[in-house]
Amino acid sequence: MTSPLPILQRRRARRQREENSLRRRFTRAGLGCGLTLSLLTGLIFLGIGLAYASLTSALPSIEGLPALIESMRQPSRLMDRSQTQLLMVFAPQDTPREFLSLDEIPPALTKISLALNDPAFYNHPGFRLNGLFDPQNHATLAQRLAAELLLWDEAPTLRRALRERLLATQITQRYGRDQILEWFLNNADFGHQAYGVEAAARLYLGKSARELNLAESALLAAAAESPALNPFDTPQITTARAREILAALPSSLASPQEIAAAQAFPFQIAAPPSPAEQAPAFNALALNELQRDPAYARFARGGAIVITSLDFDLYQRAACATQNQVARLRGFPAPAKCQTFGGLPALPPGDPLEAARASLILLDPQNGQVLAVVGESDSAGESARLTSHRPGTSLLPFLYLTGFSRGLSPASLMWEIPPENSSTPPLTETYRGPLRARLALVNDVLTPAAKLLEEMSLPALQQTLRPLGIEVGANADLRALLDGPNTVSPLSLARAYGVLAANGALTSPRAVTILQIISSQGQLLRGETTPAAAAIISPQLAYLLNHVLADDSARWPTLGSPNPFELPYPSAAKLGATLDGKDSWAITYTPQRVAVVWMETSPSAPRAAAGLAAAALTAASQALPAEAWATPP
Repeated sequence: MTSPLPILQRRRARRQREENSLRRRFTRAGLGCGLTLSLLTGLIFLGIGLAYASLTSALPSIEGLPALIESMRQPSRLMDRSQTQLLMVFAPQDTPREFLSLDEIPPALTKISLALNDPAFYNHPGFRLNGLFDPQNHATLAQRLAAELLLWDEAPTLRRALRERLLATQITQRYGRDQILEWFLNNADFGHQAYGVEAAARLYLGKSARELNLAESALLAAAAESPALNPFDTPQITTARAREILAALPSSLASPQEIAAAQAFPFQIAAPPSPAEQAPAFNALALNELQRDPAYARFARGGAIVITSLDFDLYQRAACATQNQVARLRGFPAPAKCQTFGGLPALPPGDPLEAARASLILLDPQNGQVLAVVGESDSAGESARLTSHRPGTSLLPFLYLTGFSRGLSPASLMWEIPPENSSTPPLTETYRGPLRARLALVNDVLTPAAKLLEEMSLPALQQTLRPLGIEVGANADLRALLDGPNTVSPLSLARAYGVLAANGALTSPRAVTILQIISSQGQLLRGETTPAAAAIISPQLAYLLNHVLADDSARWPTLGSPNPFELPYPSAAKLGATLDGKDSWAITYTPQRVAVVWMETSPSAPRAAAGLAAAALTAASQALPAEAWATPP
């Protein structure tokens, strides 16, 4: 009989091998898990480190914050392109702002401001996590300082919101809460370019902030809460909000008797100061462009110099010539002596035009810069308005441009004959029969233009005008297009003709009025970039239209010879008017300059607009070499 001992030994050896194999697998698995966990932990820490490095990359230093705030005591200024002429000051007065220490500010104003803006001011570490995913929400005063003064040039993203909180913590730890509160109260926006409690108190109440009572403190706090709703623009809303603030005050801030007395307090609002500024219409355009910048609040608060595109000498001469022309049309004596464009052409005989008004634009088509703007001027002087008006026949070149793109040419035969449909009111009382498209365009012959619009269709004309920045409604006939509800501003018309002047290229997506913004220490804060020109019209089509509008002899049937548009250098021009003759346009341009004049006149005085536009173009071109449009391939 065979012994079972070898069999048992083999089984025991096999079990041992299996146990050893399982133990090795567990060991390897444990080592693998440990290595994986270690790797993941390392990656997590590496990611955190990289994220923190990204957050702190180029993080502004808080060490320069006191010097920055001190520099902002000097109000920001709007200057002309030469940086020698002050246009306006971003402050009620052109003097350095007075900063008050925390001890000089009434405790009521301090406590109300904290209650409205940062109730937990003394309890948080300088930041709060609420509003983290709303980058426009600055939950604490330290965060507001960080966002508005240090991170003003960063896009409002989650990254900036995190960086804002890092800086807010550093500011709180470095400078303390009382300093933060003092900085906030001396830099807060109270509307009407009043920054800081002292400037606001003197502007709205005619007194120092040191003298404010409880009711007046609530009034200023209401203005700081919403600067657009201020005691000048919305006095009833602001005072009502001030009384709401007073009603909500806890007893720890004021007794019920003090609150009741403050709510009954009769506010004495000071009279708004008269604005002292040069070139008001240009300033309005420049401010509109500046306010589109997300960092406008930083620039306006102080310590910045905004360099504009305005040629102040050219503007002064343009404003003088416009005032002279309006006075002559109204039958008044010319204003006090000023430097005009060297003489305006004589006006045709006629009765005085008591309602005469005018505005003027000078533009550089090579870069889109606005060189001069004269707002609507009448017998009372220049205003800041640059209103849109009916375009009249100033849009006819773009109708013919649409035709040129579809086979029409300047030499094409057109017909001025009575309309086939006798129910249609005639556009003219005389008919000249056959004539070339060149003469029909330059002399505003309306019957062939109406036929051309019918053939081209209004949508085709809209397709031509829209890239040029001009929108017209869905009116089907020429009469509605010229004299209907459509309006166009002088600036829009100047930009549209500027595309023709630039051989069909749109050199800037917007009218440029701001060139640079620098700090009071000379640091460049913003610089004008030169975008690539966009081809809106082919050079060939632009050349055709420029050639027609530069043809002096083609204008003789309407303006005779000599006429204001016959200039001693290559130039193109278009005289436009509404059908009733009350709105006149004169556009004249070279490859380097565009001048547009609007006038409210009568059918007998379109030459007045032409004379002013031609004089403006000549003055703007004096230092430039004569340049004609090159013939394209």
